Amino acid sequence: MTAKKKKAKTKMKLTRKEEARYVEKAKGQFHEDGTCEIDDHAKVSWAPECGGAYVQSWVWVADEEEIPFG
Repeated sequence: MTAKKKKAKTKMKLTRKEEARYVEKAKGQFHEDGTCEIDDHAKVSWAPECGGAYVQSWVWVADEEEIPFG
């Protein structure tokens, strides 16, 4: 195995450009203002063994009228 192939095989972190691609794809699939929002610089957790990545998002949860506290 060449050094280049070995390096590609052991890569554990995405570049910022690669993370941005996942963020843009997540926005296209899931972003909905006020319901599920994804920031431009959302955290990305790459899971190559699963064939993708987790992208941080904000999900709206209603206040105490909908969810009783205490």
